[in-house]
Amino acid sequence: KSIVSKININMFQPWQKRLMKEIQLLVTEPPKGVQLLEPSLTSDLRSLNITLYGAPNTLYDGEHFELQFQFNEHYPFHCPQVTFIGDNIPIHPHVYSNGHICLSTLSDDWTPALSISAICLSILSMLSSCKKKERPRDNAIYVKTCNKNPNKTQWWFHVDNNCGRNLEEIICNGDNKILSLKNNNENDSISDYYKFLRQNFIKESTMYKVNGDYLEKKIFFNVKCEYQYRLFNLKVQEIYIIMAKKQYDLLFKLLLIGDSGVGKTCILYRFSDDAFNTHFISTIGIDFKIKTIELGGKKVKLQIWDTAGQERAMGIMLVYDITNARSFDNIQKWLRNIQEHASEDVVVMLLGTKCDMADRRVISRERGQQLAIEHNIRFMETSAKANINIDEAFYDLAGAILSKQPSRAENDQLKLRSTDQESSSKSGCC
Repeated sequence: KSIVSKININMFQPWQKRLMKEIQLLVTEPPKGVQLLEPSLTSDLRSLNITLYGAPNTLYDGEHFELQFQFNEHYPFHCPQVTFIGDNIPIHPHVYSNGHICLSTLSDDWTPALSISAICLSILSMLSSCKKKERPRDNAIYVKTCNKNPNKTQWWFHVDNNCGRNLEEIICNGDNKILSLKNNNENDSISDYYKFLRQNFIKESTMYKVNGDYLEKKIFFNVKCEYQYRLFNLKVQEIYIIMAKKQYDLLFKLLLIGDSGVGKTCILYRFSDDAFNTHFISTIGIDFKIKTIELGGKKVKLQIWDTAGQERAMGIMLVYDITNARSFDNIQKWLRNIQEHASEDVVVMLLGTKCDMADRRVISRERGQQLAIEHNIRFMETSAKANINIDEAFYDLAGAILSKQPSRAENDQLKLRSTDQESSSKSGCC
């Protein structure tokens, strides 16, 4: 019997329950090249080790490396500490000899949407794209003077000139080369980034009388690393998409919208990870989760977005806070937004949050129901904190979308009818 199956989760905190789900998935459906070392797993889930196997036809083919993960109660809102350990630390321009890894996913670009599997695949992708085995150029001084926290290891500490074009070619072409990089990446900030670095290094040259040619190389190294990093991020995103393409019958894209602070992200994480965070953190940018459920005898993958994009959604949860009258008043504005931008057959559900806070309620259940009836949309009250009606709301919305989906037989008939019409139109006399 596996160690994972013996762990008692009844006394676990939400962050440990989230971790346990990830660990169970690693045991039952491990990504290729990733193996959990169960004996390393502590009973409180604060530490575990994973073996990574070098991909075939890469510089690390036939090799294996050990990763150590260390978690605390702030997970998944804070990134775990991840380092290579043991006698075989991979020799790579992004990996220091003490096991620290230069990967922004493990520091500034961490998001709670990531997971243990995602981290492992990011590191495997980094290893697979290596052109030459060598340590970062500043390895000796970094290992001697670095911060002991591996999360402080930044990707720009080192220079990797084994990827991309020759440095001298980049320097000779100057601004035109950076402009070319910018155009290839379709991101205007590359040019701005280059200008910013140039201005700062000019100041540095004046203050310390540093050799100008060295400064130019330093500028271009930084810009090139920025460009390569963004391309690497795109590659990792492609891997996530491949990961998501497991067997399922239907894919439903759902959207959570409503005023800031009403609890959209809490709903998202309670449903996907059975986790709840008591501290409010405003969602910046895009957040999404994927969860597969059994519905009507089919495997239905729910892709749930906490962001804009009504025109692509099949179902929308319109969220207000029952303790905040303004958030309820603004529902009319959100409904107009849906009417203007969403597809005609989108399924909408009105969702009142924080129904466990009866003493602070200002919007009655009846008012919510009446508004839903007026607009012919679904209605439910929920609490992410008390886990009330969260699963029920998503299943109800997904069920309503499923009922609108044509059966396979109907699809075949439509295709056949379309083919017959096309054939008859082509069979007329000239």
